[in-house]
Amino acid sequence: MTKLKRDARAWVHRVKMGKARLWAVVEGKEFDTPYYERLLSESIEGEVRIMRAEDLVVDGVSAGGKSHVKKVFDLFESQGALTQRNNNTRIDVMFFMDRDDDEFLSKLVNNDHVHYTTHADVEAEIVAYADHAEAVSIAFSLPRTLARRIPLADSMSELAQLWEEWITLRIASARAEWSDTRFAQKSGINVPLDGPVDQDRVDAICARVVTACPNWEDIRGEAARHYASKQLSGEAQHLVKGKWMPWLLIRKVRAGVSDPRSLPTVSESYLLGILLANIDFKADWAEKTRIAVRVALAA
Repeated sequence: MTKLKRDARAWVHRVKMGKARLWAVVEGKEFDTPYYERLLSESIEGEVRIMRAEDLVVDGVSAGGKSHVKKVFDLFESQGALTQRNNNTRIDVMFFMDRDDDEFLSKLVNNDHVHYTTHADVEAEIVAYADHAEAVSIAFSLPRTLARRIPLADSMSELAQLWEEWITLRIASARAEWSDTRFAQKSGINVPLDGPVDQDRVDAICARVVTACPNWEDIRGEAARHYASKQLSGEAQHLVKGKWMPWLLIRKVRAGVSDPRSLPTVSESYLLGILLANIDFKADWAEKTRIAVRVALAA
């Protein structure tokens, strides 16, 4: 059943009509709602309601993605509606966005009612904070003792290092506003995916970009320096897209058992769901969000 779309301008005035203390507007489709429902329920007292940005229509358009979330935010901010009151009850509207490459692009919104993921996106947060061993034990029907012997903990950092060139090309292409190559997908230059960089593929991509962006090599250098700074601070894994990770975890599980043919087929989306179900939302990692919410609710 298709979900009914709401006019965002009308919704600005409807948020204060319910019992919610906090409305959370989220960016994505599949995992954002359950992730933030659990995270925010541990962060505040009072009812939390989730609204997907794609279910709101702005100027006749409804869409997913960062640009549409920002349009909804701009609407609320312009009308002074981020904080509202219903009698003596205060209602706040916060916007929860994927960090993506916005730091490198200088596009982060500086507002107490906007909160970004620490990692690239919600899927990356799920992978970063889940109990990997417990999740793969459930997903692959493995004994916990065996699952805990599989080296899964540093997988995100490993992938950041393995796909350094792909990540650098991705953030550079975002700065160049060039989207011919699908950089959100798994590496298109590592052959095989866990193998070395194919320089011919890199050169082919760069040759296409430079025709549309003459200063491509300068931008590419800036992207490489950004990656290096993240690596130096131990944050290179923050540049890894979450949807890349299940592939690597599945590969490690298959390499870590004596008979991989005996394992059930596990889809990447299914594994992400199991990882989400195995996150401790009361753990210390969630304190950053709890603080951000408290600041917004007190602003």
